[in-house]
Amino acid sequence: MYVILQLQHSVGDVSNSTSSTVQSLTELVVFFHHRMVSAVKKVEFVNDRVTYIVLRGSCYNIIVLNVRAPSEGISDDSKDSFYEELLQVF
Repeated sequence: MYVILQLQHSVGDVSNSTSSTVQSLTELVVFFHHRMVSAVKKVEFVNDRVTYIVLRGSCYNIIVLNVRAPSEGISDDSKDSFYEELLQVF
C-alpha cells in the first residue's frame, strides 16, 4: 500500500496582470510506501523552486531534494540568483 503526501506552502505575495496582489501557492506531491511515512523528519520549502524532505534512515538521514530550475528564457540575473540559493541549501 502506498500513501500520497500532499504538501502546500504559500510562497508570498505576487503581483498579477491586474495589479492586485495574490499569494502564490507551491504544492509538492510525494508517493511513499506506507511504512516510510513515519520516517519523514522534516519538509522544508526554501522558495517556490526548491523543496527538500529529510527522511530518517537506520544509519543516516536521507535528503530528497526537489528542484525546478529556471528555463532558458529567464534573465541571467534570475538564473544566477537561483543557483546561489541552491548552493545555500547545501
